[in-house]
Amino acid sequence: MNSIIQYIAESLLTGFLFWLLFRIVSEKGCSYNFQRIYLLVSSTLVLLLPLVKIPLNSVIAMPSIELPAIMVVPDAPPAPYTEMAGIRGIVILLYLTVVIFTLLRLIIQLTSLSALYFKGVVEHRDKLVIVRNSRVKSPFSLYRYIFMPANAGYDTENTIIAHEEAHYLRGHSADLLLMNILRSLLWFNPFIHILYRNIVSLHEYQADRDVLDRGADVTIYQKLILNLQFGLTPEIANSLHNSLTIKRFKKMKTMTQKRNSPLAVIATTLATMAIVVFVSCTYNYASAENPSNGTPVSNDVLNSPAVPDQPQEKEKVIKAEYLTVMPQFQGGDMSKFGQWIAQNVKYPAEAKAKKIQGKVIATFILTKEGKITKVKILQGVNEFLDKETVRVISSSPDWTPGYLDGKPQNVEFAFPVVFKLN
Repeated sequence: MNSIIQYIAESLLTGFLFWLLFRIVSEKGCSYNFQRIYLLVSSTLVLLLPLVKIPLNSVIAMPSIELPAIMVVPDAPPAPYTEMAGIRGIVILLYLTVVIFTLLRLIIQLTSLSALYFKGVVEHRDKLVIVRNSRVKSPFSLYRYIFMPANAGYDTENTIIAHEEAHYLRGHSADLLLMNILRSLLWFNPFIHILYRNIVSLHEYQADRDVLDRGADVTIYQKLILNLQFGLTPEIANSLHNSLTIKRFKKMKTMTQKRNSPLAVIATTLATMAIVVFVSCTYNYASAENPSNGTPVSNDVLNSPAVPDQPQEKEKVIKAEYLTVMPQFQGGDMSKFGQWIAQNVKYPAEAKAKKIQGKVIATFILTKEGKITKVKILQGVNEFLDKETVRVISSSPDWTPGYLDGKPQNVEFAFPVVFKLN
């Protein structure tokens, strides 16, 4: 559950930072082509950056890896603590439901475009395919397919085709397809929808400039856009009346080739790199005793079993997330250990009589020989509950150790046990 919350939080933070950078720097000082690349790259990073973790060396204490908790109830067989697992399942189901729903909407839109194509009057004009259909109220395009109302006038039709052709030549449909997929996957993130609207507006600025560069009259062109403002168009398609704002009309009056400001480009590039580092980098934890080693170690040091005629040596305790092969308990994963604990832990009679309950968190070292050592209480509740937690963990059978690059390793874990009275 924590990993889901962390991903959502990092996705929201990444989206906000990229949007803020766009509004403050890129939108004001960069060309439309640069803005377009920035919006596409940053939107993709909003999805991917929270999933990428780049290790960095740092000399600080290593936090324990927490295993799933179990709940202990007196006079009842203990069972794995599944409350958070249930919430996690509900959250994942909700997420997938919305994703599937939004993707189905895109598929339905594409299907409806196919119906318009087969039921319309089709004309091939160079690389373009003009589809006239009485069901089309406002013109739009998808790649080289331009969908037009059946009763558009000659002059109006040529201007519309010039506008939609600009979208096709610039490859705007691919942008919209990518952005709509990202919106489906990141439906919970409002900033991905804001970035989508920004790139739609940018598409229209570019298409408007191309049409006006061909000699179209600004006033007539603006009236045409206003006359065609009614009518629904698919979200996956480009449309003449998309981003119908005063800002767009003002840009037409001063429509010139916007150039990049070197300072804005440098600032945007450096800030983007900073966001990538800030969101994706994690620490490669190392102890102060061994800071030069690239392998993460904890401040806890483990004494290896004594070997005859040889002095004991200190060995590293690494983070479980860096293992190439995770430890196994009785042929299963970490949940198997939780099941074994649940079957062997006992609710102390003294704690039950005094109505003591709570969550105990213990830490332990799983050695490279597969044995549990150094069982300690990280967060205690009461002497009776703490001792029972230490007892049951210490009595664990041997494990199959974890491996890093083919070598067994010592690993530190944290294990919560929830003692709860009926």
